[in-house]
Amino acid sequence: MFAWRIILVLITISVLIISCGKDKPNETVSVPFMVTKVYPSASDGPVPIDSRIEIHFSKSIDTSSFNGFALEFDTDIPGTFVFADSIVYYEPDSLLAINSNYTVNLASWVKDREGTKLDSNLVWTFTTNQGAGYYWHVSQNTCTSYYADLCWGNNQFSIVGGNWYPSRTGFHMSSVDGKLWTTLLDTTILFCSGAYWNDILFMGGFSDTIYYSLTGSSLYPIHYNTGFFSDLIRSFYSNDSLLVLVENSIVNDIYTSEVWKSFGGDSWEGGYKFHYTLTDITWNGNTFIVIGYPDLVLTSSDGLESWTEQRISSGTTAILSSIVSSDDLTIAVSENTSSIFATQNGQTWNEIDLASQIDSTLTLNDIIWTGHEYLAVGRVEDYSPIKGTGIVISSKDGAHWIKRFEYTDSSNDFLFRKIAYSGHSFVILSNNTPGRIFYSP
Repeated sequence: MFAWRIILVLITISVLIISCGKDKPNETVSVPFMVTKVYPSASDGPVPIDSRIEIHFSKSIDTSSFNGFALEFDTDIPGTFVFADSIVYYEPDSLLAINSNYTVNLASWVKDREGTKLDSNLVWTFTTNQGAGYYWHVSQNTCTSYYADLCWGNNQFSIVGGNWYPSRTGFHMSSVDGKLWTTLLDTTILFCSGAYWNDILFMGGFSDTIYYSLTGSSLYPIHYNTGFFSDLIRSFYSNDSLLVLVENSIVNDIYTSEVWKSFGGDSWEGGYKFHYTLTDITWNGNTFIVIGYPDLVLTSSDGLESWTEQRISSGTTAILSSIVSSDDLTIAVSENTSSIFATQNGQTWNEIDLASQIDSTLTLNDIIWTGHEYLAVGRVEDYSPIKGTGIVISSKDGAHWIKRFEYTDSSNDFLFRKIAYSGHSFVILSNNTPGRIFYSP
């Protein structure tokens, strides 16, 4: 009997708790209408002169409240509003002035879709940079050797290369600004590629040996034991914790390529063989993507032995030359067609022909992502007389491209081969000998 009384008491308490829960109204948290982010701002430092103004709100905005005076600048900037739910973009009609300070004023009458206005005007400032990527100069440095690769790390640009004939020689040059260069290393090793990893310069060439340098002027060998002695280390990829290389060999007139991976630089694993010529590698956050030719893409989640192969060109067989990944898009370029190839997952690719946007004779050799936009370098044909013109093109979304810079002279079939970015300036290498170096700003 006592046990039944306890059970009845517990049931009564449970009913009361449930009843109280039903009677209590649902609580809702009211989000105030406010600006959550602006770009650019003073905290962004000097920004590119092609920047657009972004204003992020906490709620969807009433687009009708953005009239001609809702956003004002201390210096007139004609442009167009673009609305995307809770984000407003202001696209200037032309480039901003270089090395300039701007003050922006957002009016308090801007409303959300419920009619709530901002509490007050919002004022902020930003500064533009020196026009990096738009204004270019030719370095006075000349070199009779071949410029093979270009990279940025340890607060300096580095160029590696060398000569094939009459004997193999190699070099390493460095510069903090792209204008003034210092030769730190002359050696009998012909370097074909280079990359910085944790501020250490790694270099590769024709051997089964990787070389690294702490100072740029001294070399230390690392043997990664491919079993071949005619290996050409074609490309390095590096991030905070990983260094990967792609190399090609010719054995009995058969092309063999391998991918090797290291977590410390001193020991290597991998060596999975492909009977193709591979050219470059990237990591999109989930997948290693290796490109080669003809129109070849290899993908792997571990970078070792589990690889998936596919062909991505639907028209002319594309010789894929360079690949880069941003946060959400990977782009590969071709050195023999005017098409580029874009993917979000490494499996489904979209071919974008740049013939109508840029030129039908466009070919590209290298591409980078700055964190703000894509820049690619290559050449276009000039038929009077037939020669090449070096070209730089850019895109913020990977789909819409513009010309940024062109260069040629009367004596050379010109093209741009490599491009690197320091965070505030660019360097480009040309193909001709003596090689030319271009820097911006």
